Amino acid sequence: MRGTLGFHLGAASALGLIVLSCAFVVPFQLFVLRFMPRHWLGFPMGLSRFITRLVGVETEIRGQQADGPVLFVSNHISWLDIPIIGGHVKAAFIAKKEVAGWGGISLMARLYRSVFVDRGRPRSSIHQRNEISARLAEGDSLILFAEGTSTDGTMVKPFKSSLFSVAQGMDGLKIQPFTIAYTHINGIPIARAQRPLIGWYGDMELTSHIWQMLRLGRIKAVIQYHDPIEVTQGIDRKTLAAQCHARVSEGLAAANMGRIAE
Repeated sequence: MRGTLGFHLGAASALGLIVLSCAFVVPFQLFVLRFMPRHWLGFPMGLSRFITRLVGVETEIRGQQADGPVLFVSNHISWLDIPIIGGHVKAAFIAKKEVAGWGGISLMARLYRSVFVDRGRPRSSIHQRNEISARLAEGDSLILFAEGTSTDGTMVKPFKSSLFSVAQGMDGLKIQPFTIAYTHINGIPIARAQRPLIGWYGDMELTSHIWQMLRLGRIKAVIQYHDPIEVTQGIDRKTLAAQCHARVSEGLAAANMGRIAE
């Protein structure tokens, strides 16, 4: 009984500190975005790392992050991906329009100057592609969840090649795939049946999932950077999607089996 009560109190304390830290950082970040836009990454990266510590996440970094501007391409498992990736990858997110209405996740996305895209409206795709291209041309790096959805972390779904159209014609642009994986809970390797404890996908309710995760204990996550791909003249979006998918899939399979991908 005491153990259960302790877990509840710990989870409630962590949740309260997350809310307070967000409330503290937001005014400063708004000031930075208004008057010092070149330094916008500092506060959200610090906040993200603070949140992951409160949740109990230890992140192992493998490989080398490429210098910007870079289009980073990743798999997507959980809402927890956002603060973990946000605390280590120096880039803004490309997020689907629905994220703008997801409460605290929406706040995190906006602090990161995310680009919101409406995948259900083809007419707006040209404008969105131009916005993404402009951000890359200005020197910003961006993060793309290329599956277009989240999974339980067992395998990587096919990458949507349409999302890579922004890279066509941007000769010399670096695209760096990376894998995010969750490998241990309280020092014990995660079994396949436990993956829904961390993965947030389908019609899972967000609030209850956050509360459940806060009570898990220590979580180990892995970010593995793969070799960058340089956009060259004539390369098409399907080729880019396939190359990125192969590297991210290999990284996830390796992490899930407790080894490091080549």
